[in-house]
Amino acid sequence: MSRIANIKRELFCTLSFILDRAAAEFAPLQGTLLINGFWRSGTTWVQEVLARAYEAKTIFEPMAPSSQFPLQERIFGKEVPQAWREAYIPLSADDLGLEDVRYLDKVFRGYNPTRSGFPYLCRKTYAECLSRRLVIKFVRAHCLLGFMSERYGLTPVNISRHPCAIVASFNNTDWSWYFSDVDLDRMYHRMDPYSDAVAERDRDTIRQYGNAAPMIKISALWALMERRVADTPGVVSMRYEDLARDPRRRFVELAQRAGVTLQHPLETENDSPVTVEGRKGVDIDARLNSWRHTLNDDEQQVIRRVVEAIWPEGAEAWFGAEQESVQ
Repeated sequence: MSRIANIKRELFCTLSFILDRAAAEFAPLQGTLLINGFWRSGTTWVQEVLARAYEAKTIFEPMAPSSQFPLQERIFGKEVPQAWREAYIPLSADDLGLEDVRYLDKVFRGYNPTRSGFPYLCRKTYAECLSRRLVIKFVRAHCLLGFMSERYGLTPVNISRHPCAIVASFNNTDWSWYFSDVDLDRMYHRMDPYSDAVAERDRDTIRQYGNAAPMIKISALWALMERRVADTPGVVSMRYEDLARDPRRRFVELAQRAGVTLQHPLETENDSPVTVEGRKGVDIDARLNSWRHTLNDDEQQVIRRVVEAIWPEGAEAWFGAEQESVQ
């Protein structure tokens, strides 16, 4: 990005911050959609589609390190690898301090508490800032959905995607961090002792797979987080694959189950702002099934075995014979 483009973007983010805060102070909310899902699950695309149809503004990843979420600084300070910060997912609402809750309260009022430009990644116009409908997107809120549902009076949505597709998509990313640089066991032991709310089986999963090969580590963390979502009452779970195959019906179903009314026709054809190069404009079949060709049979079986060990019900749902025939 050129220097002039950077200046324009910084100005846009600064003015968006001011407009967001003003709107939050003077106008009541008209509705909020909370979208969560593991990395590479299509959550940004889902957020974009819903924000346009709901006539809402987006708040993108307010718990990411780039968003300056207070919990990150309190846990990690300044000395840990950036990859640890990026990979960290809170395991319990008990991990949140008063400062973290106050931060999230402001997010769910409609503005990012810091001047970080990251939450405005998907914004395009200043007019969006004045909307009092919100679509807030997370990849790190799996274990906080129950807390957020109760505190903010909403129905969370979790977007799930086949774990093999997740791993294959990670293989195509060109990020500044990767799971090969993350030791989950050491990372979570910075919080030792674990909160009493963290089940022993979750701790065992992290100990067993925390420093495994990246493919295994990603599969294990996916299974752990999806299992936690499945155990949380009141969450609307939708498969990315279903949304991609039949967007007109499934997005309307998602909105209805989440308790919101869409204001405009759906526009589902655009790539998201975080779609990687080489995947832009691909057809639905390639989007949904390319992992079957980019991962060999042995790799697919490794992922399946990891998921089976951590979340047997999920392995049956995603790898069962009936699912294989459907997909």
